[in-house]
Formats: sequence, structure tokens, C-alpha cells
Amino acid sequence: MVKPSIFSKEYEKRMRRRKKRVAAVIVLLIASLGIFLASGSLKDTLKNKSVGLTSFIKKTDKNEIQANKKVDKEEDKKQPESQNNSETVPKPVEEKGYEISLSDGTKIKAVYENKDGANKFKYITPLDANINFTVNPSGSAMVILDSKAQNLIYIDINGQQQDITNKSYRSNTKDSVLSRIPQYVWCTSPKFIDDANIAYLSQLPYISSKVTKKYLWVANVENKRHINKYNMSGENIKFGNIGDKGLEMTLDDNSTVYIKMKNSSVIISE
Repeated sequence: MVKPSIFSKEYEKRMRRRKKRVAAVIVLLIASLGIFLASGSLKDTLKNKSVGLTSFIKKTDKNEIQANKKVDKEEDKKQPESQNNSETVPKPVEEKGYEISLSDGTKIKAVYENKDGANKFKYITPLDANINFTVNPSGSAMVILDSKAQNLIYIDINGQQQDITNKSYRSNTKDSVLSRIPQYVWCTSPKFIDDANIAYLSQLPYISSKVTKKYLWVANVENKRHINKYNMSGENIKFGNIGDKGLEMTLDDNSTVYIKMKNSSVIISE
């Protein structure tokens, strides 16, 4: 390009235009250099960020693996403890029983369990046999009602059985009365008062087909003595539980009294 003459009229205009072009080129070069430098810095930054992120992920994975190993070790420790606990679970209570034959040929079993080194009666099997029975407070004896023959069968924890039924009243025997009056109630609903005495209900002392009331009687299993309480009677008397006051008894009017023994005497209290 021909340099303009300083004597030319267009000299100053051309010089200004040239300066502008040079300035524009310089600005463009500076901008390009800035972009180039910025691109390199950004690349380094991204590279550093990528390295940091990769390191973080690896560190996190390592921590998680170590935590999982710790949990596995703790579970391994717990498993033997659980196995040991299962080995120390108490054995089921062993149940045994004595067979009893009733007057109609039915065979039942008086079941007892051995718990803490002691045998105690629990119930009668089969469970659906509908047998009326009572267990004394200590669990060492049971009385079963043979409803067909109206007999009271006493059995101790050693399996010894005895009939404690009152077989006669004055000149009347049980069998003769039942043969004449089949619906007569000689004895029913036995219930222990304490370990030695049993309350039960009977229509004695009155013997008649017209008798409807039942009276309180108490039998002692040691001396076989039977005591009656004529003032305690009703058609729907029910025995309840044994408490501090004695054996609970509900009368026809829904009133409640309690039965206790004192020196071979029957004590009734409210």
C-alpha cells in the first residue's frame, strides 16, 4: 500500500482511518488473547473440579464399604448371641396324668404338671368330657364328681384314689334312694374350701321326689366326716373362687357369703 503524501489534502483523513483500523486490530488481538487465556483457565478449572469429584466419589465409596464391613461384623457377633439365647429358653413344662375309670366305663385322666420341682394338678382330659372337678389350693389333690353314680372321687398327687362319698344318711343308702328317685341329687358341685375340706350341694337331709332345694354340705378328706348347714339352701346355689374371706358362694337372691373352716366347724360370713 502506498503511503499518502503529507502534502495531500486527504492525508489527515486517511491517517485517522488507519489509526482506527490499527486500534481495531489491536483490540481484536487483545480480545482473542483474553479468550484464549480464559479458555485455558476454564479447562484447568474443569479438570481440577473433575479430579476433585472423582476423589470424593472414591472416598465416599471407600467409607461406605468400610461401614458395611463394620455392620456385617456386628451382625456376626449378634448371631451367636441369638443362638445362645435360643439354647437357654426354658423347656416346656412336662405334663403327665393319672387315669380314672368312671362308673359308666368312661376313662378320663387327671393331668398334672411338674413345675419348679413340684407336681400340681391342672385339669381333666379329654377337655370336652364335661366332668365336674375341683383342685385344692396347693394343687396336691383333686376331687372329681362321677355324675352317673353321684360319687366324689378323691385323688392325691401320687395317684392314690379313694371314694369320699357319704354312702348313707341315717337308714337310707345312696343307691337305694337313687333307685327310687332317679332325679334325686345326692351330691353335686364339689369345690375345695381349703386343702382338707370340700363344699358340695345335696338335697339331703330331705328325701322325697318333691324336694327342689339343695343344701350346703362339707366333707373332710382326712376323717371322711360330712357336715351339713341347713340354713344355707337354694335351688340355684353357685360356688365361686377362694379368697381371703374363704370360698365364695352365691345364693338364689344373688347375695354372696363366704365359707371357711375353723376347728372342724363351718363358718359362714358375709
